[in-house]
Amino acid sequence: MSNGEIIAVLQARSRQRAHNDARFLAVVAEVGRRDPCARLDEVGQLGEPTRYGADETRLALAWTRRAAEAEHDFAENPDGTAVITADGLPPDEAAAACERIDRLARAAKRAGHPGKLDQIRADVFLGLLNGRFDNLDRDQIITHLLHSDTDTDGAAAPTGVEVRVELATLLDLNDHPGEIPGWGPLHAHLTRQLVARQRRAEWRFAITNHTGHLICGGITRHRPAGIQGGADGGVVELHIPATLLAKLAANPPPGWAAVISDLARQYAAWPETKQHLDQRPGRRLPTVGLRRHTQIRDRTCRGPGCRLSTTKTEYDYTHDYRYGGPTIQINGGNVCNHDHDLKTKGGWRLEQPEPGTFTWHTPLGQTHTTQGEPVITPLPEPDDDLPPF
Repeated sequence: MSNGEIIAVLQARSRQRAHNDARFLAVVAEVGRRDPCARLDEVGQLGEPTRYGADETRLALAWTRRAAEAEHDFAENPDGTAVITADGLPPDEAAAACERIDRLARAAKRAGHPGKLDQIRADVFLGLLNGRFDNLDRDQIITHLLHSDTDTDGAAAPTGVEVRVELATLLDLNDHPGEIPGWGPLHAHLTRQLVARQRRAEWRFAITNHTGHLICGGITRHRPAGIQGGADGGVVELHIPATLLAKLAANPPPGWAAVISDLARQYAAWPETKQHLDQRPGRRLPTVGLRRHTQIRDRTCRGPGCRLSTTKTEYDYTHDYRYGGPTIQINGGNVCNHDHDLKTKGGWRLEQPEPGTFTWHTPLGQTHTTQGEPVITPLPEPDDDLPPF
């Protein structure tokens, strides 16, 4: 292909790609307009997109919910709004920023703000960025959201975030990354710094077998030496294999004796503790222990493709409580509000054949099974045989 021809080929390929993209978006839009109440052998079309049409797309293409909704919005509802993004941010600081926005928005909603929660989050986000909320504390920001003419002085408080980390990383036995749920991995040294300022967070633990899968989990009220008060709220989840726990219990590292002893005690008592989780099947709401156990077990919302941390989800009955569903491990799980509505309003069916395994059936005939990932994922060892260059 000559130099004189290559530009013409580039232009032709661009036109072809635009044509294919347009056809793809047309199918995306068509999926969104299909009637979920129609039979699978019917052509059921509606005049406008259904509320849960994007969820059929996210399941079919293994997308996240946000990605699917963005494509459907682009295909159906270009509204002229702006999008603000930022790259290269430290994950812990970015997560703390979003956590603060969410807390302020929810507090304003509880105080009587008439708007939808997403819109309040957008208002808080813009107010913090554009200087409108400079020198205002939390209560003053909420008051300003409710009454836009408010203008007083004050200061905001730091916010804790959820972080998951191997205990071995905190003990400098390895440099495996931590994780901020919904955001991704965090370098080991940043993880240690984040944990060190979250003394007031809820400290959880997850003890695993040799494959990294959960054996038991719980909460500890003990803290190691050197942890500062710092941030308000948050969750620190410690991951530790049972074999390592046994070694550390025999010879606790400096400053960690109380934490290790508490984890070893709860691990030894787990067979009895686990029996108590299902002892009140007629209870309307799960006990704190059952709720926490399913959160640690499920890891994220069990909706297809949803990455929301279980600490931000609702406890959901696979078989509804009002229809006789018991409050036990095999009938409970964690889903976000949206995925809960898929089941109660969108015509999706949910089954849980064994504790922590969820099978979704959609109105358009798709089936998807999801379960929590291993608590500790084995990392590949560094390759000593470097390539010859």
